[in-house]
Amino acid sequence: MSMNKHPNDDGQELYEEIDSKKVLFTPYQRYCHFDFMENQKKYEKIAILESRKNVYKSEADPLYMEWQYDQTDEAEQAWRDKVAEIKARYPLPTE
Repeated sequence: MSMNKHPNDDGQELYEEIDSKKVLFTPYQRYCHFDFMENQKKYEKIAILESRKNVYKSEADPLYMEWQYDQTDEAEQAWRDKVAEIKARYPLPTE
């Protein structure tokens, strides 16, 4: 989403370019739109972190416990590899 200014008499931006289309906004609509987008990013991040947490419990935690019991380099690497795999499977959104 790129921001294009088309000021009216009082200097307010009149439109936002979204998917190559000009979308007109009143100042209030613009505030609501960006407030929604900001909150949507937060909720997406929360959902991803919750998914990671659940998968860590079912897939990574058993490997961690095995590493703690065995104390071998191979067990530690298996656990670390699983954590990296989960992070790649559920990447956090970019800012």
